[in-house]
Amino acid sequence: MPQANRYNKAFFLIILGILFYLSFLIIKPFASYLILATVIAVIVNPLYRWLEGRLSSRNVAAALILILVLLILILPASSIITALSQQAARAYDSIDIKTVEGIIGNVNAAMGTDIEIEQATERIFIGVRDMVIGSLPGLVGSITDALLGIFVMFFTLFYLLIAQENILSVVQQYIPLKPENRKKLFSEMQKVAKAVILGQFFTALIQGTIGGIGFFLFGFPQPIFWGFVMVITAFIPFLGTPIVWAPTAIVAILNGNYVAGIGLAIYGAAIVMNVDNLIRPRLVADASGLHPILALLGAIGGIYLFGILGFIIGPLVLAFTVTMLRFFEKEVA
Repeated sequence: MPQANRYNKAFFLIILGILFYLSFLIIKPFASYLILATVIAVIVNPLYRWLEGRLSSRNVAAALILILVLLILILPASSIITALSQQAARAYDSIDIKTVEGIIGNVNAAMGTDIEIEQATERIFIGVRDMVIGSLPGLVGSITDALLGIFVMFFTLFYLLIAQENILSVVQQYIPLKPENRKKLFSEMQKVAKAVILGQFFTALIQGTIGGIGFFLFGFPQPIFWGFVMVITAFIPFLGTPIVWAPTAIVAILNGNYVAGIGLAIYGAAIVMNVDNLIRPRLVADASGLHPILALLGAIGGIYLFGILGFIIGPLVLAFTVTMLRFFEKEVA
């Protein structure tokens, strides 16, 4: 009988392991959105608590939070997309054959080369056209996946808010800390989440804004468009905003616009790049205690593991790890 029980237990554990693995595969495509929903829930929880107390209804309070988050995402995005579409069209119109021919002519004169302008420009525009056409199917698929992920994120966020007490009580049962330290741990992790999220976003937003101002000051077209592009590239490790303003400055210099090109290069290197060094540590390091090396590794590894959302999730996971290690150290002491 004891041997039969062992076989039954082993069989049960095998089935349980298979089910866990299948569950992991099911959840894996939405892991980034689930983590993002959790982070948003932590950040908006004080507002949710306030609304719940005023309205005496968890569902209504959670629904209002979802509407607020949706408006925060949609309203700025819609205005930015409108401005981007207008300025992107202007940018496309401003990049004509004559502009490219002028740049290639200056390169020939400076380097002593003999590049055939007509063939070079034709190849450039054909390559750009083929790249755009070839990327359309993947772009449609990515948009579909993103919309589905956003739906999962909002659905998860709603239940994380209304059922947070039950979720926390279950999670706390499996944390090997003293009861008083468990509450402190969750409070500290909430502070860390806010520090990492706000630090990343505000740093990128400030860099993009200052970069766009630089484009405007030195007379480059479409400053709003390129400023928004720099907000996005600010999240890319190692590259950041220089992948926008540096080529622009080089092209301006090659095109004979030395004042604007050199001015933008100095402005970008001295001001835009230093925003990251001056602001990010103040916003993130003091509150989260995450070393800059870990923040960099978290961003790179996070992007590799979770995709574009990894630039937030990666540093956040490492910051949570450091926070939990500190609490375990206190527990042992």
